[in-house]
Amino acid sequence: QYGVEINGETHPQGIRYAAGAVNDEMTPDDQDNSDVSNNIRGYYASFTYSIAGQTIGLRGYTTKAGKDSAAEKDHTQLDANLNINISPVFFTIAFYNQSDKYHPDLQGGIHIDQDNLLSELIIKAGSKLIFDIRFEQQDIENIRERDNKYVYNIGYFISPNIGLISEYVKQEGAESKKDENRLQLGIQMAF
Repeated sequence: QYGVEINGETHPQGIRYAAGAVNDEMTPDDQDNSDVSNNIRGYYASFTYSIAGQTIGLRGYTTKAGKDSAAEKDHTQLDANLNINISPVFFTIAFYNQSDKYHPDLQGGIHIDQDNLLSELIIKAGSKLIFDIRFEQQDIENIRERDNKYVYNIGYFISPNIGLISEYVKQEGAESKKDENRLQLGIQMAF
C-alpha cells in the first residue's frame, strides 16, 4: 500500500499515535498482478498509551476491498490490546473485529462480522527457559460454532540466538474444517 501518515509521540512512556490515508484493497480479476494505482480510500488511526512498561492500544481501519469492482465491499477493522509486563511474566490480551459489508446492488448487501480473541502468557524461567501459552478464538457470524486454538510452547535457549523449541497445537471448531492435534520439535536460529 501507499499513502500518507502523520505520527508521533508525547514521550517514550506516554502516548503514541498515527493516522493515515492509503490506497484501497481492490485487486483486478488477474490474481497474478497487484494493482497499486488504486484510489486513496483506506483510512486508519492507532493510539497506544504506555506507563511503567504496561501498554494499551487501539486501532481502527476502513477501506474498500475485493477481487474486482463487482465484489467491492466496505471493509472495517477495529482492535484493542493490553500488554502487561511484570518480569518474568508477560501477558497480552487482544480483541479484533472485522466487518465486511457488500454493496446492496452488487452482492445483495451481504454483511459478515468476525470477532477474534487472543490471549498469551509468557513466563521467562531464568536466562535460558521460556514457557508460552496462547489461546486464540475466531467467531464468524455465519458459522454457528467458534474456532479455538490452544498453543503450548517451551523454548530452551542454548545461546541467545539458538533455541530448542517444543510446541503443541490443538485446534477445534467449525471454521478450522477439522480438529487438529500437532506436536512440533525444532531448532530456532536467529542472526
